[in-house]
Amino acid sequence: MFFFCWGRKRDDIPDVTDFGQKFIGVDNGNLEIHGADKISWTKLTQSVVKPSTAADGLLFSHDLGSSWDKFDRGIYLYEFNYKKKELVATNKTVYESNVRQDIEEDLPARIREMTSGQLAMLAVREEVVRPDSTFDLEPLLTALEEKGATQLRNFQQGDAYAAIFIKGKEEDTVEELAQMRGHVFTETKILTLTIKGAKYMVQSGNSVKQQPKRLTKQQRQYVRFQALEQTDFRTTSLFLADDVSSWNVGDEILIGSTDYNWMQTEIRTVTNVRKTRVDLDSPLWFDHFGEMIDNVDERADVGVLTRNVVIRGERELSCYGDNHCDVFDIDIFGGHLKVHHHFGSVNIEGAEFEHMGQHAVLGTYPIHFHMCGDTDTAEGVPSPYIRQNSIHHSVSRCVTVHGTSGVQVVDNLAYLSIGHCYFLEDGSERRTVFDGNLGTGTMEGVLIPTDTAPATFWIKSPDTYLRNNVAGGSEDKGIWIIFPESPNGLSASMDPPVWAEGEARRFPVPQIENNVVHSNRDGFFMDNKLSSTDALLKEGNDYRPTEEVVFKRITAFKNWKQNVWIRGSPLRCDHCSLADSPRGITYAVAGGDLVYLVNSVLIGESKNKGESEILKSVTGDGSTSYQKLGKSVPNYKKLDTAFNGFIVYDVTQHVRDTHFSGYVSDDFRQGGALGWFKNTLAFSMTVNSVANLTFDFEDDTNGNRVFDGDDSGDFGTEFGDRNGDKSAIIHDYDGSLTGHAGAHVVKPRWFYNTHNCYNVSNWNMAVCPERYAKVRLNSKLDGDALLQDLFVVRDDFHEHQEEIIGEKLNTNHFLMINNYNYTVHFDGKVGDEVEMTLDGFEKNVHRIRLGLCFPNDTESFVMTYDKTPIVMAASMEEFENATQTDPYTAYWDVSTGLLFLSLQGLEERAENDWNACPNKELTSQCPKVKITRNGGGMFAACYEHAYGPYIASTPPADDTALTAPGLLPATSMPQN
Repeated sequence: MFFFCWGRKRDDIPDVTDFGQKFIGVDNGNLEIHGADKISWTKLTQSVVKPSTAADGLLFSHDLGSSWDKFDRGIYLYEFNYKKKELVATNKTVYESNVRQDIEEDLPARIREMTSGQLAMLAVREEVVRPDSTFDLEPLLTALEEKGATQLRNFQQGDAYAAIFIKGKEEDTVEELAQMRGHVFTETKILTLTIKGAKYMVQSGNSVKQQPKRLTKQQRQYVRFQALEQTDFRTTSLFLADDVSSWNVGDEILIGSTDYNWMQTEIRTVTNVRKTRVDLDSPLWFDHFGEMIDNVDERADVGVLTRNVVIRGERELSCYGDNHCDVFDIDIFGGHLKVHHHFGSVNIEGAEFEHMGQHAVLGTYPIHFHMCGDTDTAEGVPSPYIRQNSIHHSVSRCVTVHGTSGVQVVDNLAYLSIGHCYFLEDGSERRTVFDGNLGTGTMEGVLIPTDTAPATFWIKSPDTYLRNNVAGGSEDKGIWIIFPESPNGLSASMDPPVWAEGEARRFPVPQIENNVVHSNRDGFFMDNKLSSTDALLKEGNDYRPTEEVVFKRITAFKNWKQNVWIRGSPLRCDHCSLADSPRGITYAVAGGDLVYLVNSVLIGESKNKGESEILKSVTGDGSTSYQKLGKSVPNYKKLDTAFNGFIVYDVTQHVRDTHFSGYVSDDFRQGGALGWFKNTLAFSMTVNSVANLTFDFEDDTNGNRVFDGDDSGDFGTEFGDRNGDKSAIIHDYDGSLTGHAGAHVVKPRWFYNTHNCYNVSNWNMAVCPERYAKVRLNSKLDGDALLQDLFVVRDDFHEHQEEIIGEKLNTNHFLMINNYNYTVHFDGKVGDEVEMTLDGFEKNVHRIRLGLCFPNDTESFVMTYDKTPIVMAASMEEFENATQTDPYTAYWDVSTGLLFLSLQGLEERAENDWNACPNKELTSQCPKVKITRNGGGMFAACYEHAYGPYIASTPPADDTALTAPGLLPATSMPQN
């Protein structure tokens, strides 16, 4: 059953009020669409690979032949002796579009001179000739027409063309001129010709304006040639996790990418169905992984596009009119289905939606609930559902829920869409259920500002149930959770409001469980804000729910920038499985509550190697060459990007009961299971810790448990030496990371080390038994915040001045060792107000003497230590004695200009108190020291006067000294 939305966009007729043009509309009525019951999608149970050897029946492949590295524009031609199933040797494959002799003489002659028994496969890559060419094409076109190939005569720039023909068998010629502009390519079908026990296949694809930017120049067009032995028993079969007996011969199915590039998703036609096995009409061009690796499920998604109820928007060959044709080649004015409030019932299942949505018109989407309010609160009225539909080749979103609550979106498949796909529009939508949906091929759009960074699941309301979904390929994000300050758009005027201002940022998300994100830029992403006009605000989301939120069983792999980025607290990720990404998981600060990663598995590089990256290089004489790397890479432009599993950043965070594997450095990049956010100013906590970690590799020999680089240039270009980089630290609570319970991992610099530490060269870090604490220092002058550099000196290492660069307010912080003495010196003007926040200090544990450099003509100081006044001692001896028991005494050494304080903790840390500062429930924050100085100048120079009298000897190693444990062995993965 077919329903067509016909017609071009018309400006000469009025729109239908509230609906526009080319639509199916529901207003005060019912809509019940119920197609056949078909399972929407499943997964492979074993990998399926492209033919690559004679054992696979491969006779020939362009990608494995001598011309694989040719990417010139023009016509590609291969000849075969089809009786012998052999490639005819020739010294030329490519006839370049800008070479007159190629096009006017050599190629026509080669086609005319084919002998009996010869078969030719031909495909155009990008163009036949250049747009301004004066070449005579008639000899070529005539030669082809003599072989039965007549369509190239109508070729225009942007088209795709391929053909197979046989000398003397013109009636068997197959060809296609593709002129319909597609989402990613204008492309022909896979043309096939079977003869004498061999199957010959060719396909051509040409670029379009809206093509994803990540495609390399050589990927923007393609030609594919293949010849295979064809026997009754040789077929491409998929073995699947579920019974797909509901699928039919002739159905089109999708085989999803399992690589960084989602454009490796392929469409094939079913030729046979046997419960959990389906046979395909032709082999696959790419490998599709089908295995679980250490509990990480990287199996390809397989879904059905064909349904017996079809709703299709009519398409023009290309973009026209005022439909953003400067951005798109494709016709973006499809049909749309819109449901208004006061409907009786709306349920849509088992239907196929194709070329739906209108990307130049707001509010026109394939399936759209528009400002319907609560749909699930009336007694005896079930929630509306969108279930088991396929929504493909959409030109504006997939499923939109707008100002409507209680909608259930279940078991749908979406493939190729422009702009956000599964879409909550205003943030007023509540109790929406997204369960078991698959989305892939989510492309950039321009309808709203954030469509330029599209998400397959755009979750704008925290009151959402998100479970069992797969975001299997987007130009930007897989799942993006982002809340406005309050609902915007049409929902902003709701009375009463659905959310009070800021309320959404305190609401605990009820369920995020068993979702998969792969083949995106960012996999699972929870951050940023939205303005009242829906513009993206690239600032922290300030998500601080009233109770801990648990994200269960996130699976993320092959996301080329990062697998998981979450800002918010308190929360935890439980039983998460992450692999094959430069960044496994990063938590970012919002509030001061705890975040955890528990019971999880992180893999740096798995055996899912993907498609070989093709690296381009240009020699000194300007010639170009290409190299196959043997595996895919996240970012071909930055091969030296280091990779880590857990990224320590700027929130109080702890890792427990987690397994790591595959963190092996290679010729291009460094890797380690744990690492730190790179080139950062961020303030990380000294209490951040790990416990009960396991590793499937012997450290150094087969991988790195830890890795962090520096700005030396030896570790890649992304590392820095900013304030956050210098103070990198992690606490090994039980010794499962370093072999030493209670040890800290810090930078291998003497400023942060003692004689009790040892360096781990393959980590580029040191392991120390010392206790550490941090200070964040801010100052003001005449009420205005000062942005200034500091340098910090350790008394026993006084020759070195550790620079703390004042790049940004609130980012001057430094790491100190317990029971050591330091001085701080200001570069430039000295503030009249100084505030220090103390991180990680514990009562009866930490005591650090700190001298602050002030002008020595300062008249007086007013000081408080966490609101308790600080008194001034008359001498250093009096100061030292008084501060043995509490920190409420200071000493002003006017001769050196140093004001001495004793930094100590005020609360004891109880067992299992993992907060940055202990007893947070009582104190709510870490202690602050505030200093106001009266009188005196604005500049101070204390260093030369201080060292001198405050030079100290470096303590020797003591009975806490650690020694390297030798090779850290592989450890068993926990069973949970």
